[in-house]
Amino acid sequence: VMRAQGFTGAMVQVTGALTLEDITLDGGDETGIRASAPMVTVAEGASLTVGSGAVLENNRNTSTGGGAVGSAGTRYLREGGVIRNNFSAKSGGGVYSTGKIVMTGGEVSGNMATRWEQQNDHPTSTGGGICVDKTGSMTMTGGVIRGNVSRGSMGFGGGIALGSTGESKGMTLTMTGGTFEGNIAAGNGGGIAGWTGGSAKITGGTISGNQCNAYVTSTQMNGDLYFGGGGIYVNKGGVLTLKNVEIASNKAKGG
Repeated sequence: VMRAQGFTGAMVQVTGALTLEDITLDGGDETGIRASAPMVTVAEGASLTVGSGAVLENNRNTSTGGGAVGSAGTRYLREGGVIRNNFSAKSGGGVYSTGKIVMTGGEVSGNMATRWEQQNDHPTSTGGGICVDKTGSMTMTGGVIRGNVSRGSMGFGGGIALGSTGESKGMTLTMTGGTFEGNIAAGNGGGIAGWTGGSAKITGGTISGNQCNAYVTSTQMNGDLYFGGGGIYVNKGGVLTLKNVEIASNKAKGG
Protein backbone atom coordinates (compact mmCIF):
# COMPACT_ATOMS: atom_id res chain seq x y z
CA VAL A 1 0.00 0.00 0.00
CA MET A 2 1.66 3.22 -1.21
CA ARG A 3 0.96 6.75 -0.01
CA ALA A 4 -0.75 8.71 -2.78
CA GLN A 5 0.75 11.91 -4.14
CA GLY A 6 -0.79 14.90 -2.40
CA PHE A 7 -2.00 12.95 0.64
CA THR A 8 -0.03 13.97 3.73
CA GLY A 9 -2.05 12.58 6.66
CA ALA A 10 -2.01 9.24 8.47
CA MET A 11 -2.62 6.30 6.14
CA VAL A 12 -4.10 4.17 8.93
CA GLN A 13 -5.85 5.39 12.10
CA VAL A 14 -6.29 2.68 14.73
CA THR A 15 -9.07 3.18 17.26
CA GLY A 16 -9.65 -0.49 18.12
CA ALA A 17 -7.34 -3.50 17.65
CA LEU A 18 -5.41 -4.03 14.40
CA THR A 19 -2.93 -6.75 13.41
CA LEU A 20 -0.77 -6.26 10.32
CA GLU A 21 0.75 -9.32 8.64
CA ASP A 22 2.12 -9.91 5.13
CA ILE A 23 1.61 -6.31 4.06
CA THR A 24 3.86 -3.36 3.22
CA LEU A 25 2.89 0.22 3.98
CA ASP A 26 5.11 2.60 2.02
CA GLY A 27 5.14 6.33 2.78
CA GLY A 28 6.57 7.21 -0.62
CA ASP A 29 9.71 9.03 0.53
CA GLU A 30 11.73 7.49 -2.29
CA THR A 31 9.34 9.10 -4.80
CA GLY A 32 9.63 12.50 -3.12
CA ILE A 33 6.40 12.46 -1.07
CA ARG A 34 6.55 14.47 2.15
CA ALA A 35 3.94 13.77 4.83
CA SER A 36 2.80 15.78 7.83
CA ALA A 37 1.92 12.74 9.95
CA PRO A 38 3.14 9.21 10.72
CA MET A 39 1.81 6.43 8.51
CA VAL A 40 -0.10 4.85 11.39
CA THR A 41 -1.64 6.52 14.44
CA VAL A 42 -2.84 4.50 17.44
CA ALA A 43 -5.37 6.11 19.75
CA GLU A 44 -5.30 5.82 23.52
CA GLY A 45 -6.85 2.48 24.50
CA ALA A 46 -6.30 1.00 21.02
CA SER A 47 -3.65 -1.55 19.95
CA LEU A 48 -1.50 -2.24 16.90
CA THR A 49 0.41 -5.47 16.25
CA VAL A 50 3.14 -5.43 13.59
CA GLY A 51 3.51 -9.14 12.89
CA SER A 52 5.19 -11.52 10.46
CA GLY A 53 5.66 -10.12 6.97
CA ALA A 54 4.48 -6.61 7.88
CA VAL A 55 6.77 -3.78 6.76
CA LEU A 56 6.29 -0.08 7.56
CA GLU A 57 8.77 1.93 5.52
CA ASN A 58 9.78 5.11 3.72
CA ASN A 59 7.61 7.68 5.46
CA ARG A 60 9.05 11.17 5.94
CA ASN A 61 7.00 13.03 8.53
CA THR A 62 7.88 16.72 8.40
CA SER A 63 5.91 17.32 11.60
CA THR A 64 5.82 15.75 15.05
CA GLY A 65 4.67 12.34 16.27
CA GLY A 66 6.91 9.65 14.75
CA GLY A 67 7.99 8.58 11.28
CA ALA A 68 6.10 5.29 10.88
CA VAL A 69 3.94 5.08 14.02
CA GLY A 70 2.59 7.64 16.46
CA SER A 71 0.94 5.89 19.40
CA ALA A 72 -0.88 6.73 22.60
CA GLY A 73 -2.10 3.13 22.84
CA THR A 74 -0.33 -0.24 22.85
CA ARG A 75 1.99 -1.35 20.07
CA TYR A 76 3.36 -4.88 19.67
CA LEU A 77 6.30 -5.72 17.41
CA ARG A 78 6.70 -9.44 16.82
CA GLU A 79 9.02 -11.77 14.91
CA GLY A 80 9.08 -10.90 11.22
CA GLY A 81 7.71 -7.37 11.64
CA VAL A 82 9.85 -4.52 10.29
CA ILE A 83 9.85 -0.74 10.74
CA ARG A 84 12.55 0.76 8.54
CA ASN A 85 13.81 3.82 6.68
CA ASN A 86 11.37 6.34 8.14
CA PHE A 87 12.00 9.94 9.21
CA SER A 88 10.52 12.34 11.72
CA ALA A 89 11.33 16.03 11.93
CA LYS A 90 11.12 15.84 15.70
CA SER A 91 11.02 12.77 17.95
CA GLY A 92 10.88 9.10 17.05
CA GLY A 93 12.25 8.49 13.57
CA GLY A 94 10.52 5.11 13.54
CA VAL A 95 8.06 5.23 16.45
CA TYR A 96 6.87 7.91 18.86
CA SER A 97 4.90 6.57 21.82
CA THR A 98 3.26 7.94 24.94
CA GLY A 99 1.59 4.58 25.51
CA LYS A 100 2.99 1.06 25.74
CA ILE A 101 5.41 -0.76 23.42
CA VAL A 102 6.01 -4.52 23.67
CA MET A 103 8.82 -5.80 21.42
CA THR A 104 9.26 -9.57 21.37
CA GLY A 105 10.92 -9.78 17.95
CA GLY A 106 11.18 -8.00 14.64
CA GLU A 107 13.34 -5.09 13.57
CA VAL A 108 13.47 -1.31 13.84
CA SER A 109 16.21 -0.16 11.46
CA GLY A 110 17.50 2.71 9.36
CA ASN A 111 15.14 5.32 10.81
CA MET A 112 16.14 8.91 11.58
CA ALA A 113 15.03 11.75 13.82
CA THR A 114 16.23 14.92 12.13
CA ARG A 115 17.30 18.17 13.75
CA TRP A 116 14.50 20.37 15.00
CA GLU A 117 14.25 22.62 18.07
CA GLN A 118 17.10 24.62 19.57
CA GLN A 119 18.38 23.88 23.07
CA ASN A 120 21.08 26.27 24.29
CA ASP A 121 21.44 27.43 20.68
CA HIS A 122 22.11 23.90 19.42
CA PRO A 123 19.71 21.84 17.26
CA THR A 124 18.52 18.54 18.71
CA SER A 125 16.37 15.51 17.97
CA THR A 126 15.31 12.56 20.13
CA GLY A 127 14.98 8.87 19.38
CA GLY A 128 16.31 7.89 15.96
CA GLY A 129 14.53 4.55 16.16
CA ILE A 130 12.02 5.01 18.98
CA CYS A 131 11.03 7.80 21.36
CA VAL A 132 9.13 6.78 24.50
CA ASP A 133 7.73 10.00 25.95
CA LYS A 134 5.72 11.31 28.92
CA THR A 135 4.55 8.30 30.96
CA GLY A 136 5.12 5.80 28.16
CA SER A 137 6.78 2.42 28.63
CA MET A 138 8.64 -0.12 26.54
CA THR A 139 9.28 -3.80 27.28
CA MET A 140 11.84 -5.55 25.05
CA THR A 141 12.41 -9.31 25.18
CA GLY A 142 13.71 -9.85 21.66
CA GLY A 143 14.26 -8.34 18.23
CA VAL A 144 16.83 -5.85 17.01
CA ILE A 145 17.06 -2.06 16.91
CA ARG A 146 19.87 -1.21 14.48
CA GLY A 147 21.27 1.52 12.29
CA ASN A 148 19.01 4.32 13.49
CA VAL A 149 20.22 7.93 13.78
CA SER A 150 19.37 10.94 15.92
CA ARG A 151 20.75 14.06 14.24
CA GLY A 152 21.66 17.59 15.31
CA SER A 153 24.54 18.58 17.57
CA MET A 154 22.46 17.51 20.59
CA GLY A 155 20.90 14.45 18.96
CA PHE A 156 19.67 12.22 21.79
CA GLY A 157 19.24 8.44 21.70
CA GLY A 158 20.18 6.93 18.35
CA GLY A 159 18.32 3.68 19.04
CA ILE A 160 15.82 4.78 21.68
CA ALA A 161 15.23 7.92 23.72
CA LEU A 162 13.31 7.96 26.97
CA GLY A 163 11.75 11.41 26.82
CA SER A 164 11.74 14.20 24.24
CA THR A 165 12.85 17.09 26.47
CA GLY A 166 14.50 17.66 29.83
CA GLU A 167 11.04 18.15 31.34
CA SER A 168 9.82 14.68 30.29
CA LYS A 169 9.05 12.38 33.24
CA GLY A 170 7.80 8.86 33.88
CA MET A 171 9.21 7.00 30.84
CA THR A 172 10.45 3.43 31.39
CA LEU A 173 12.40 0.77 29.49
CA THR A 174 12.53 -2.85 30.65
CA MET A 175 14.89 -4.99 28.56
CA THR A 176 15.47 -8.70 29.15
CA GLY A 177 16.57 -9.64 25.63
CA GLY A 178 17.12 -8.32 22.12
CA THR A 179 19.85 -6.22 20.56
CA PHE A 180 20.79 -2.58 20.05
CA GLU A 181 23.51 -2.32 17.42
CA GLY A 182 25.01 0.22 15.04
CA ASN A 183 22.84 3.14 16.15
CA ILE A 184 24.25 6.69 16.12
CA ALA A 185 23.45 9.80 18.15
CA ALA A 186 24.99 13.10 17.20
CA GLY A 187 24.87 14.08 20.87
CA ASN A 188 24.49 11.44 23.57
CA GLY A 189 23.40 7.84 23.95
CA GLY A 190 24.20 6.08 20.69
CA GLY A 191 22.14 3.05 21.66
CA ILE A 192 19.95 4.22 24.54
CA ALA A 193 19.48 7.64 26.15
CA GLY A 194 17.32 8.65 29.09
CA TRP A 195 16.29 12.10 30.23
CA THR A 196 16.19 13.04 33.91
CA GLY A 197 12.73 11.56 34.45
CA GLY A 198 13.47 8.27 32.69
CA SER A 199 14.17 4.81 34.12
CA ALA A 200 15.81 1.85 32.38
CA LYS A 201 16.15 -1.68 33.79
CA ILE A 202 18.29 -3.87 31.55
CA THR A 203 18.83 -7.47 32.65
CA GLY A 204 19.61 -9.19 29.36
CA GLY A 205 20.38 -8.69 25.69
CA THR A 206 23.21 -6.98 23.81
CA ILE A 207 24.19 -3.34 23.29
CA SER A 208 27.06 -3.20 20.80
CA GLY A 209 28.62 -1.15 18.04
CA ASN A 210 26.68 2.02 18.82
CA GLN A 211 28.25 5.48 18.90
CA CYS A 212 27.74 9.12 19.78
CA ASN A 213 29.51 11.81 17.80
CA ALA A 214 29.20 14.82 20.10
CA TYR A 215 31.11 17.89 19.06
CA VAL A 216 29.67 20.54 21.39
CA THR A 217 32.05 21.16 24.30
CA SER A 218 31.24 21.69 27.96
CA THR A 219 32.37 25.32 27.59
CA GLN A 220 29.82 25.89 24.84
CA MET A 221 27.16 24.39 27.11
CA ASN A 222 27.92 26.78 29.99
CA GLY A 223 30.02 24.21 31.80
CA ASP A 224 27.56 21.31 31.55
CA LEU A 225 28.89 18.27 29.72
CA TYR A 226 25.74 16.87 28.10
CA PHE A 227 27.47 14.47 25.77
CA GLY A 228 28.66 10.91 26.10
CA GLY A 229 27.58 7.31 26.17
CA GLY A 230 28.30 5.43 22.98
CA GLY A 231 26.15 2.58 24.26
CA ILE A 232 24.02 4.13 27.02
CA TYR A 233 23.59 7.64 28.40
CA VAL A 234 21.43 8.57 31.39
CA ASN A 235 20.98 12.21 32.33
CA LYS A 236 21.45 13.42 35.89
CA GLY A 237 18.53 12.22 38.00
CA GLY A 238 17.66 9.35 35.67
CA VAL A 239 17.77 5.71 36.81
CA LEU A 240 19.72 2.87 35.18
CA THR A 241 19.87 -0.76 36.38
CA LEU A 242 22.20 -3.19 34.59
CA LYS A 243 22.62 -6.94 35.09
CA ASN A 244 23.64 -9.80 32.77
CA VAL A 245 23.77 -7.60 29.68
CA GLU A 246 26.56 -7.52 27.09
CA ILE A 247 27.82 -3.99 26.35
CA ALA A 248 30.65 -4.05 23.83
CA SER A 249 32.45 -2.07 21.11
CA ASN A 250 30.50 1.15 21.57
CA LYS A 251 32.24 4.48 20.87
CA ALA A 252 31.83 8.01 22.23
CA LYS A 253 33.63 11.30 21.68
CA GLY A 254 32.24 12.81 24.86
CA GLY A 255 32.90 9.87 27.18
